[in-house]
Amino acid sequence: MKFRLEAQSKDITGHINKRLLSLSIVDEAGTSSDSLSLSLDNSGQVLALPRTGAELKIWLDDIYKGLYVVDELEIPIEQDLIHIHARAAELTGNIKSPQDRAWDSTTLGQIIASIAVNHGLEPSCSTSLAEIPIDHLDQVKESDLAFLSRLANQFDAIFKPVAGRLLFLKKGDNQNAKGEKLPIIRIDDPASSKGKLRITESAHFKSCQSSYVDPNTEQIKTVVAGSGDPMFKLSTPFTTQADAQKAANSKLRNLLRGKASLNLTRPLSPQILPEMTLSIANHKPGVDGDWVVERCEHRLDRSGSSTQITLQIKE
Repeated sequence: MKFRLEAQSKDITGHINKRLLSLSIVDEAGTSSDSLSLSLDNSGQVLALPRTGAELKIWLDDIYKGLYVVDELEIPIEQDLIHIHARAAELTGNIKSPQDRAWDSTTLGQIIASIAVNHGLEPSCSTSLAEIPIDHLDQVKESDLAFLSRLANQFDAIFKPVAGRLLFLKKGDNQNAKGEKLPIIRIDDPASSKGKLRITESAHFKSCQSSYVDPNTEQIKTVVAGSGDPMFKLSTPFTTQADAQKAANSKLRNLLRGKASLNLTRPLSPQILPEMTLSIANHKPGVDGDWVVERCEHRLDRSGSSTQITLQIKE
């Protein structure tokens, strides 16, 4: 198992290599589950427990996979094991603290830049999103993390604090943390693939309804994206008709995007990242084509190594 692990900038690979039972890195095209988990054999009680808050850096096959902060330790009483759980460093600190403020006469790009600077991050926002005008938005007792999640849902985007940057990108833009285009990876060896294709066309919505407060009558009015039933209804009214329509359009695109999904297990492939496009060939009808990575888990244990990938069909 070729990996490298640093704790507080000190290389500890040699110290734990023979005691490593499993290592898992989960990376998503958002912020929900970026994590690092380690299970270690502590026979003889020779391993010192890391403190919570300790910083871990990890490489797989010489590819840097990020900086994580230890947030949980598990020590079974009946077994000589240590389980270490850590999360992405950028998801700690006051980015989760509630904020109260209003955003007026600005752009989406300026909002992203302001939040990024407040957390010591460099903003990286898709041009098409950065130029969207924002007349008014309230952030009431809402953390910047939750606020960014709301904006991402509204504008069909993904956001992520990673590698010193705050990414806010259009879904499918296929960019890395530096704003550079990610390569398209071709997978054409079905003998190295395991997985399942899931198609759920009949379960998806054909339209989306949103609402806004008419400034003249102060009444709630509705707008619709798409047509037909079933219809998805957004619950929170927006300030303007334009914002309501954008939200409905974005939500409908997001709902339609999930019509076909693919779970794929491959040999360890640390170069595969969320939002990357995989071009699959020589597998099966319905599987062959371009797919966008939503989630990947890189896993090493004593039986071998693998990368488990969750993909959505590329529009």
